[in-house]
Amino acid sequence: MDTNLLFIILTATLAVLLVFGFHIAFAMSLTGILGIYLGFGGNLDPLRTVLWETINSSTLMVLVVFVLMGEFLLEGGVSTQLYDAADIWFHKVPGGLLHTNIIATAIFSAASGSSMACAATFGKVAYTEGQKRGYDLRLNLGSLAAGACLDALIPPSTLLIFYGILTDQSIGKLYMAGIIPGICMALLFMLYIFVYSLMNPHIMPREQITYTWKERFLALRNITPMLILIVICLGPIYLGLATPNEAGAIGAIGALILGIAYRSLTPGKVWQALLRTVRLNGMLIFLMFGARLLIYMFANKGITVQVVDWVTGLGLPFYAIFSFICLLYIVLGCFFDSFSILFLTIPIIYPISSTLGIDPILFGIVVTMLLETGLITPPFGIVLFVIEGVTGGGHLGDIIRGIVPFFFLILIGIVMVMVFPSLALWLPSQM
Repeated sequence: MDTNLLFIILTATLAVLLVFGFHIAFAMSLTGILGIYLGFGGNLDPLRTVLWETINSSTLMVLVVFVLMGEFLLEGGVSTQLYDAADIWFHKVPGGLLHTNIIATAIFSAASGSSMACAATFGKVAYTEGQKRGYDLRLNLGSLAAGACLDALIPPSTLLIFYGILTDQSIGKLYMAGIIPGICMALLFMLYIFVYSLMNPHIMPREQITYTWKERFLALRNITPMLILIVICLGPIYLGLATPNEAGAIGAIGALILGIAYRSLTPGKVWQALLRTVRLNGMLIFLMFGARLLIYMFANKGITVQVVDWVTGLGLPFYAIFSFICLLYIVLGCFFDSFSILFLTIPIIYPISSTLGIDPILFGIVVTMLLETGLITPPFGIVLFVIEGVTGGGHLGDIIRGIVPFFFLILIGIVMVMVFPSLALWLPSQM
């Protein structure tokens, strides 16, 4: 079959399946199967190859162990100590509790790979404390949603894992590449909160409680085990002493021990954490199978090469094509979840980025930051709904209005990373 006709048929098939409400994993898998059937003259043998490569990938174990680590921390009661410690240290800084939202979610992100888990973990306590102290509702919930987005960028990020698998890039280098941009984004959020609080002191309550330095350092004692756990996970990867698989396994065991030590991780909660890990990984592996089918078919039938040649043949400048890629991800983020967008676009967008000369590790960080915007953009920003759910509902409009400035701060962060690529590439180069 003619390659152009095949591409049109598959694009139309995928679009129709999505319009009729098929889950993205089913839509991609069915489209991939149809493509292999039409493209290889009815020969379905490649299905076996792709399926075996998907389920037999040792890299997928990174996903399992780090998701499990995050689930143990979620159930283990670490969030309360972390939030209280951050509050004690930052409550007198202009913006007070809003800085606490950013710091607590950023640190938790370094031990969890799920923005939804991060939002659910801190949503209730941030909302309750903000209402009790008289903080602006929109800015409080907006800062919480922005902080939860950092989970997509700061390692161990599940999005970075799948980007690495789809593009054959080092998970360890991607993890290291996400650290400095993640810290920069947290500082950018806090800088905005600080300046906004100084310019609008009338909407910020005055904190009456004062803590001594002794109380501050005692608060750090409660979160030191978690900080040590983060170092134990990421340190060996940076030093080359352990693979991401091994570091994640150590982290999962450490999170289990930590939850038991806090006396909040019961056998029932351990079982629930294991069940959620299995469900999430099962869904993501199904997505991976559909994406690999499309990648295999596109590569073997030359579709990827033709698309890349067509884009480069337009003669557009670098930043015009890059801007279009950014716009594409932002628009898709309004309608699909981050994993679906990643699996759907990488087979075509990644080869285009390579042709543009963008470093693959740098591009992974940029894509992840773009996917962050999808977590907080209506009508289907999942973090928005998670926060609305844990705060009792009825606040979706306030959350959306509160997240607007942080959305543009993420775009500024993307520009910073592109203008100063060493922000993402320096740490991996030192490994």
